[in-house]
Amino acid sequence: MTRKGRGIGCRPWRPLWTSAHNGTVRIDPETGAETPPINAHLIHMHVGIDAQADQANHVMLRKSTKRLMLEAVAAIGTEVGGMGTPISIDPDTGKP
Repeated sequence: MTRKGRGIGCRPWRPLWTSAHNGTVRIDPETGAETPPINAHLIHMHVGIDAQADQANHVMLRKSTKRLMLEAVAAIGTEVGGMGTPISIDPDTGKP
């Protein structure tokens, strides 16, 4: 179920890179369009996996979790996250 009809990548959760640091792209299997790759690092942080310490747990490298991730992307879709509204200053703290 999507939140407010939005895909995986809903703000502030952003599992698509805005642009990959190594130039990698993902080909959307539905449309054939080039999209940014899935941000597995962010997904790892959300689920509590340290894939650098134990690469066998990488969600896009394990067959079982990769299948789940790709099924979720196919069912829900993706989007690049980020702040969709301007950041304002909290008048009480003076901080964004």
